[in-house]
Amino acid sequence: MLHYGITQIDGKPRAVVCFGFAEVRKLIDKGHPIKFRAFHNSESAKEYVMETLRRAENERERKRLDEHRQAVLRERELEEQSKRKGLRK
Repeated sequence: MLHYGITQIDGKPRAVVCFGFAEVRKLIDKGHPIKFRAFHNSESAKEYVMETLRRAENERERKRLDEHRQAVLRERELEEQSKRKGLRK
């Protein structure tokens, strides 16, 4: 049985690697930042990997949109504050 690992750099999936069990054991023992999952065939491994990468991409997009929304809200708040200060004078 082959083991497919998804390497992660800065918490983001980067590559898919195929290992034999002995290699997996060595990497796990060294504390390597790879998540492993065993599959009976390459097709199910490919499906799992593609779904994982899709989820990671969706999460990155969600974070990017959230950061943009927060920036827009901060900008509006600053505009409102400057308008209020202008009315006070």
